Amino acid sequence: MSDLWWGPDQHLYATISAWTCDKSQGARDGKKRPHRPATLFRLDGDRWVSAGDQPATVVRPLDRDTRMVLVIPDCNGPVERADGITYCNTGSLYREEAGKRTKVADDVLSLSAPATAS
Repeated sequence: MSDLWWGPDQHLYATISAWTCDKSQGARDGKKRPHRPATLFRLDGDRWVSAGDQPATVVRPLDRDTRMVLVIPDCNGPVERADGITYCNTGSLYREEAGKRTKVADDVLSLSAPATAS
């Protein structure tokens, strides 16, 4: 789970990724095997249901139809050049309206927004 918040529709939302640990791999960085990148889920009763199929690490709703989405790549596997400032720490910021995304910026570190009124 990367992110957790209450939506304007009174549901609890989270961005969740799925991976397993492959113990047969010797390198520490190579053990994590991704199955699904972080995507949006909603708590529906007592279970999490998919609320989007596009990658999403951090999501902040602006209103019922618009949200800001930060997509930071998963940190799985070895890299040729490790950059502690950007690797796994920055991503692309999008404005999403009715499921359509428009890129706003690259190399974004975080996303923060006040709670929306219900």
